[in-house]
This record gives sequence, C-alpha cells and structure tokens, in this order.
Amino acid sequence: LSNNAIRSFALHDELALLYHKLGKPDKAIICLERVIELNPGDASAFNNLGVLCYQIERWDDAIRYLKQAVTLDSNYSDAWYNLGRVFHQIFQVDNAAAAWRECLACKPDHEATLRAIKQLPLDKVKVIAAAMPTVSPIHGIAKTPFTYSQEWYDKAYHVDGIGVNWRKFSAVNNQYEQAGYRSRLNSVLDEIQVPNGAIEWLEAGCHLGLTAYWVATRFPQVRLHMIDFSRESILWCQQQFPFQDKAVIWQASVECIQLPHNDLAEFFDFTSCIDVTEHLPAPVYKAMIGELWRTLKPGGHLILMQGNTPNVEHIHILPEDELVADFTTIGFDLVKHLPYRHYLLRKKRKAEK
Repeated sequence: LSNNAIRSFALHDELALLYHKLGKPDKAIICLERVIELNPGDASAFNNLGVLCYQIERWDDAIRYLKQAVTLDSNYSDAWYNLGRVFHQIFQVDNAAAAWRECLACKPDHEATLRAIKQLPLDKVKVIAAAMPTVSPIHGIAKTPFTYSQEWYDKAYHVDGIGVNWRKFSAVNNQYEQAGYRSRLNSVLDEIQVPNGAIEWLEAGCHLGLTAYWVATRFPQVRLHMIDFSRESILWCQQQFPFQDKAVIWQASVECIQLPHNDLAEFFDFTSCIDVTEHLPAPVYKAMIGELWRTLKPGGHLILMQGNTPNVEHIHILPEDELVADFTTIGFDLVKHLPYRHYLLRKKRKAEK
C-alpha cells in the first residue's frame, strides 16, 4: 500500500471503531467496506464486517464476509466462531456445527465456542466430541444434572441451554413463531375478552418474554409486569424486550410476587401462567397459587397452562383435572376450557364468596 492508502486505511478503520462505539453499525459497515477496498487481504476487517452485519441481522452479508475471512486465514478461530453464530441464528444447525468444529480445530480451548456448542442437538455435539479431545458429550445440556435452583436456570438452562447471553430477541421470536407457539397463543387469546381500557397484566415466569410480547402486540392497552426466577432471563429481557416503555421487568420467585415499593395486592386485571407449574417443587407451586390469587383484582382473570413434555426440569406434571382443582380450591372459578390445554379462571369477587 502507498503511504496515502495506509493513512486512508487507518482513518477508516478508526472511524469504523468510533461508529461502532456510538451504536451506529450502518456507518461502521461503510467504513469497513472502504477498508477492504483498500486492503482486500485483511481477514480481520472481513470478520469485523461479518460481526456488524450479524448485529443488524443482515445474515447473507454476514455469511459472505465471514466466509471471506476464513478463506483468507483458515486458522482464524474467531471468524469460524462468528460464522457458526450466524448459521445458528438462522437455524442452519449443520452449518453451525461445521463452523464451530473448524474453530475448535484451530483453537481447541476456544471458550465461546465450547459454550456455544451447548446450543446444538446432542448428536451434533457427539460428532464434534469424536474428533475434538477438548469436547465431550457432557457439553450438551442433556447431561447437566438438574437441581431446582436459580443457578441451574441461570447457567444450564438460559446461558448454556438457550444462549440468551448472545441471542437477539428477533431471532428467538422467529424461532418460536416458526415452531407454532404464537399461533397457538393467538387461538387462546381469540377466546378471551380483554377490555379496551388500561390493563395491568402479569406474566408469571416470563422466561424469554415471548408470551408478554405477543400479548402486548395483540392488546396495545396492556401494561406488562414480567417476573422470572432466573437472573439471566431477566437481564436478557431487560436488554432485549421490544416494549421497554410499557413493561416492568424484575427478578422474583413466584412465591413472593411484589416490588420493593408495592406489594401488588389486588393489582392485576390479567395474569398469564403458561409453562410454569411443571417446573416447581410442590411447596413453591402451592405458594405461587396463593400469590396469583393475592395479586389479582377481584373479578380478574388467570390464563393457566402446564407443559407436559418429559424434560429433566419438568418435575411437577399433574393430571389436568388435579391442576385445575388446585386453583379452584383456593377460590378461582373455571370460566372455560381454552385451546391447547389452556384454562381461563376468574378470581371471585368478594360478594361472591
């Protein structure tokens, strides 16, 4: 490169870094594209371009730039890792596994990749483990011993199992929508009358915030209150949830649903408790029922559904009639059976007791 080209190269590289720090990835991309025009053999610039495109969900461009980075430097472990991240976000699992295997071949102790492969199906992990002495099948969540604890849900479930520490809300939402979760919830919501006025809505066990997001999209008048046992889940939702201006998001056990300045007694018009009860030890489950009752307004409604898949964390799957009876015993009325094993219950008004 000539001296002028070197100066221009350095200037655009510095500008790209500045724009990235300012949260302006589009401008940073323009600067880095100028860098690779001046020096088309710069693998790190292609890697950085790929990462920026990943961040703004330009998947095809991210793949193209990252593939060029590893073409220029086949031992570029970070570029292989980033390429795997892109493939995993767009559900190309085989390609993600292949990229992460290449990364580990370059750098067997690449920590981010050793964490990332926990997102893969166990059979894919076993293939990588067969070739990589630093990897064992225990890297899959299926081998993680279960204990009902915040630590297990933070690490084995949300970070290692789901990867909320680096996934974008839009990608997670797309994954669950493609699996049919949103359409099933919409069929449930079709059966429920939600008034047009301001509504206070609690999502108990908000997990990734998807139910809350779909509810808020369907009912713009809703103000959301989202709690979860997992610190990692809550931190991720606090950063990623699209409707930050209409949501209160905090970490809490369902045994004690309150804020520091508000005990939330008879506060909520609606509560959704979906795919939660099956996770809870019996004492926590019983305490939650009391809290859902306490925090609902008289006449308020509860949407209830338990998951019944045989997962390691599903320690409290009940017969459906027993589940409903546990809620009606405390004073809820069963209003109607909803699609997909959901139930609409109502807290009795005081005059009805």
